[in-house]
Amino acid sequence: MRMRDLLIKLVYGDEPSQPILDYIVDKFSKYMDTKDITQSYEKIEEEISKFERWLYDVWGREFYEMLIKDNREEWALVKAFKIAGEKEANILVCDGLSMRDLIVLKIMFNDRVHYKVGYAPHPTRTQSVAKKVFNALTLESVFSTGSRLIEGYKWKTEIIKDIGRPPRIGSKKGLAFLTY
Repeated sequence: MRMRDLLIKLVYGDEPSQPILDYIVDKFSKYMDTKDITQSYEKIEEEISKFERWLYDVWGREFYEMLIKDNREEWALVKAFKIAGEKEANILVCDGLSMRDLIVLKIMFNDRVHYKVGYAPHPTRTQSVAKKVFNALTLESVFSTGSRLIEGYKWKTEIIKDIGRPPRIGSKKGLAFLTY
């Protein structure tokens, strides 16, 4: 995506988050070298920081405030649990997934990676999300209960502590995992 296309979407679009993330993934993927991820992360971080500064300088503080919602129904995590529940799908909550990680996943798995950005409660610290979405102190406490009713659906909850050994789920449904 070119800067001109991004600007058109920011000026005329209803919601700027998705065009911004699409631009970041498209524009900064060229800096990712999967053979040297550490160095790539530094370069991507530098470029994304410049881009964020540009967004702030051009659009101001109000732009960022618009991206933060207090409406619980619009938060990405709430929507994800509702959609997964309706589709009888499983859900994986990745605490700490960053744009840099998304770029790596997109490069390594190409068309098999689909993403959509959503709103988070402000501030977007894990403790805030746990409190505002689940009325709990931590996400770990939510997912370590074994089962829980979330957004009207019963979930079997589990924490994945070693991502190198993911759980084997087969055709089981109603599973909610947390990894960080």
